[in-house]
Amino acid sequence: MMTQFSPSALLILSAVSLTPDISVLKRAIAETEDWDAACDKLKKTGVAGLFLDLVENYPELSEVDKSETTLPKEVLAKLRQIYLKSITRTVVLFDSYREVSTAFHKKNLKVVFFRGISLTNTLYNKQGLRPLNSIDILITADTYPIVMEQLESIGFRPARQPFLSGKDDNEPLKMIRNEESVVIHTGIHPPGMEYRLSAKDMYDRAVQDTNGNPPVYMLDLSDLLIDTCTLAHRNLFEPTFNISLYADLVRILKTHEDQINWEKMMGYCWVSDAEYVVMEQLIIAHQLFGAPLPPRIKQVYTSWVKEETIRQLMEHLNDKQPQANETNHTEKKGWSIKKLWGKLFIKIINKRI
Repeated sequence: MMTQFSPSALLILSAVSLTPDISVLKRAIAETEDWDAACDKLKKTGVAGLFLDLVENYPELSEVDKSETTLPKEVLAKLRQIYLKSITRTVVLFDSYREVSTAFHKKNLKVVFFRGISLTNTLYNKQGLRPLNSIDILITADTYPIVMEQLESIGFRPARQPFLSGKDDNEPLKMIRNEESVVIHTGIHPPGMEYRLSAKDMYDRAVQDTNGNPPVYMLDLSDLLIDTCTLAHRNLFEPTFNISLYADLVRILKTHEDQINWEKMMGYCWVSDAEYVVMEQLIIAHQLFGAPLPPRIKQVYTSWVKEETIRQLMEHLNDKQPQANETNHTEKKGWSIKKLWGKLFIKIINKRI
């Protein structure tokens, strides 16, 4: 499959991979002609910092004037500039994160911090490797007014008129202060998807991380995997592609390899009709990026990867315009036997825990 990717795509894949093939990377470096475009693409897809970190860990790739398989000096300089800007923004957002979490903690509000802000410190060994654009929080509709009140008390203002009727507002609300933003979610995904993830269930199952100051709520590990997989899948069918979602996914699987309760996660998937999307994304993370999976998962679910999903990924990486796929956005209605089994299965697993 690697031979079907362009040199710039191979640079991106190598940056995300847990086990990059250095011989493939050297060939991609040698075949890259337009390094300005390549650097811009690494930045646009969110992995410029990861690529720089990879190159700097292999002297044969970063030492200049050795061979055509090493990066030109000016390319390294440009990548370092991109990385420094990412670090600067990360520091600013983490200062905001501490201020925001403290404001909620003072009011004893349960607010779940998820996605980028909750992953940067736990999955990456350096700040700036994973770009941050905002602070994402998951709340319940009934706490919307007080959450907004607390954010407004520290200078954030809504980017649009919020819905405060107590009814779920699936459209996230962005709160802005200067260059910082907090995105309020009462739903996990847009309507009309083939799966139905319950934001309330994920909120209720959230676990408290007591290592921080103040302590904050994060998604349960099973929900973290499901949310990351479904978000990565949706991103494949959007014009702007952020492959750092796959970087998150493979590092979740690696970091928490021994803690993942696969039975519990599959139970959550069955209830929400998310098993096809989730398992497909997990297999892609394994096949393309070296993410660890149990043998039984690989054996049973490898055939679930759709050719169209791989095509969408390849078109994004090879700078072709991907096509929208209506079948991936078709809403499924009704309860199935699978969902009922899933609910029963979750009860059994929770009793064990």
